[in-house]
Formats: sequence, C-alpha cells, structure tokens
Amino acid sequence: MAHTLTPTAKDCRLDDLLAVLDEPTNLADYPHATEVIDGVLIYSTAALRDTPAEELVRALADGPGVLAVRDAVPPATVHRASAAFEAMIAEQHASGAAGGDHFARPGANDRIWNGMQKLAVRDPETFVDYYSNDVLAAVSHAWLGPAYQVTSQVNVVNPGGAGQVGHRDYHLGFLPAARIEQYPAHVHRLSPVLTLQAAIAHSDGSRSSVTINLFKTQVSNGILGSFGITSTGDTTLNVVAIYRVTGGKVKTFTNVVVPDALLAPS
Repeated sequence: MAHTLTPTAKDCRLDDLLAVLDEPTNLADYPHATEVIDGVLIYSTAALRDTPAEELVRALADGPGVLAVRDAVPPATVHRASAAFEAMIAEQHASGAAGGDHFARPGANDRIWNGMQKLAVRDPETFVDYYSNDVLAAVSHAWLGPAYQVTSQVNVVNPGGAGQVGHRDYHLGFLPAARIEQYPAHVHRLSPVLTLQAAIAHSDGSRSSVTINLFKTQVSNGILGSFGITSTGDTTLNVVAIYRVTGGKVKTFTNVVVPDALLAPS
C-alpha cells in the first residue's frame, strides 16, 4: 500500500499482493517443519511440540503466514464434534430459526454462533477433548502470548450459497470501500487493537467485562510502539510523538517524554 495520508482502493494493488505470494517458502528456514506444500509449511504433531516459539512467530509474521499440523486433533474427536454441530444445525432447521451468515442470502448457508459455548453445554466431554488440544495451545501461545482467548463459530457454505469474502473482524473490516477511504492510514493500522477487537469482542457485553478486557490489552510493535494499560487506565508509554500535517504529508514534529515521576503507579 502506498504511504498516503488517506489510502484509497487504487492504492491497494493486486500486483503487490501477488509479488508477496510469489516469494518461495524455504523449508531450510524452518528446521522443525517436515515439508512445504503450495507454499504452506507442514508440521507433524510431534515436531510441532518441539518447535520453539520463535520459529512459529517467524513463519506467521515474516514467512508464508500460515502453517498446517498433521493429525493435530484425533480423528475420533473431530467426528464427535462434527456430529454435535450437525445436530445443532438440524435443530435450527427444525425450529425454523435462520442460522445464516453475513455473506449469503438468509437461509442459504448454515451458521452456529458461539459454537464453543454451545458444544460445551451439549457435549462437555467432546468440548474438553477438542479445545484442550496442546498443539493449538502451543501455536496460540507463541503468536498471542499467555492471555489469548478462543472463540469458535461454525460456518457451512451450502450448494448455491455464497462464500465469505476476504475480511478482517475489526472496526473497518465490513465497511464498504468508499467508507473505509475516509479513514487515514494510521487508523487502518490501529483498528485491530482498539476496543472492539481488544475488549468488546472478548467480553460478555457488560461494562465491567469490557473494562477488564481493556486492561488486558497488550500491543506489540504497533504504530505507537509496544505498550499495555495499567490498572489506573494509563498506558505504559511515556514517549508521545507529535505529528504535523503539511501539504497532505505527515511529518514528526517532536517527541515528548513524560517523566516517570509523573506517571501514576500501577
């Protein structure tokens, strides 16, 4: 994407994306992976358990951006979970409830919202076996750190139903291009760590739950740097950058360093 103050659709060039996708995935760079298929790193379950977090992060952040683990979940567990979800969908049909998604006409596709909780209520044993997977935990912990949370929705694209379009679940993810273009580039970079993604989406909807999750927010290498939020509601940053926009160009004006003595104790 070009470094413009307010990006437009024409700044997002397919050729740039294709150039990134054309970069080969070198198996030698990922010593614990067993093979590369169509550019995707493949790990065995045993090898993944011995893979250092640094390698997984490098694969996701700077490598192909995706990896697959063979036999990560025992087939019997997958079949039990699938049977439970299929029964939920059948019950939705029988009740006349529309369980569709945002992308197809109502009723064309099947959707189970909050599938994780519904599986826990319906079949606790399968829920535990499915979601207590140590391989999933290893990758999640490597990429997200220790405070990650898991959510699960089931989406079935039926014959004749429309598939999902590429999107990201954050503030700008579902807006039309004309609306997105009204936001400056730094907002695009900040949106994933704002309250919808960092707090509201992980809360139970109550004010107290949103507040608790907001205080859990940890930002790494964001536009403002790496920081968290203290129990007093302050960020752990004490360097504040001040920018000046002149002639449509953003320039750093100065940096203000807040003395540690002025920061509220955490």
